[in-house]
Amino acid sequence: MWIHSTASRGLARRTLLGGALGLVGSGFCRASEPAKAAAAELGDLELDALVASVRALARGWREAPNAADGRFEERYLAALASLLTRLGEVELPGLELAPGSDPFDFASLVYYPPISIFAIAMAPGARFDLHDHRRANGGLCLRSGSLECRHYEFVDPAAAAESGAQAPAAGFDLRRTSTLALRSGQTATLGTERDNLHELVAGPEGAVLIDAFCFLGPELRSREVELLDPSVALPGEIRRARWKT
Repeated sequence: MWIHSTASRGLARRTLLGGALGLVGSGFCRASEPAKAAAAELGDLELDALVASVRALARGWREAPNAADGRFEERYLAALASLLTRLGEVELPGLELAPGSDPFDFASLVYYPPISIFAIAMAPGARFDLHDHRRANGGLCLRSGSLECRHYEFVDPAAAAESGAQAPAAGFDLRRTSTLALRSGQTATLGTERDNLHELVAGPEGAVLIDAFCFLGPELRSREVELLDPSVALPGEIRRARWKT
């Protein structure tokens, strides 16, 4: 028979507290070896280590028998984004935006098919117009500044010809999927179908980012897209589009 009283509840609380303090004193809450290993997996990477890890990851995804499975691709992209956030405080080569010059600057960090990794600097307010990444997937990580990423995807991927090919004169439909306002250390990814088109706009302080892609074709190709209705589409809305000429 249970007797519920204030005294018994107080005794139970004291017993639990005493047991918890005993566990702390015995070293139960010290970092375990698995926890230390997990913490090491979150540590910074040098540029060479990052490149090697991304290359191995991309090859693993591309050569996997279930590479076409959307869930498997999302696991790959999540792992890629995590790696990109781990790049330490390294000096990115070849990035310079001189006053009055082009509002973009690129530095190729690695180009070993099937992957490419670029460092990109964008001047304040600079914009990459809407473009596709057909037969490719990838991610970016903002290193400094701020960046807005506006994502679209093909409503019917078969309705639009391959990037760079002649598309039907009637155009094709795109669905606006998301808008991400990125700050330093944050990432955005796109799949071979999911969010495969995007436009990027640098914030008032500009943006520096790392851009990594894995491509399925013989080369990495991309082409700009023109929305026939220039009004801003909300997530879920569909817009008619065509390839820019």
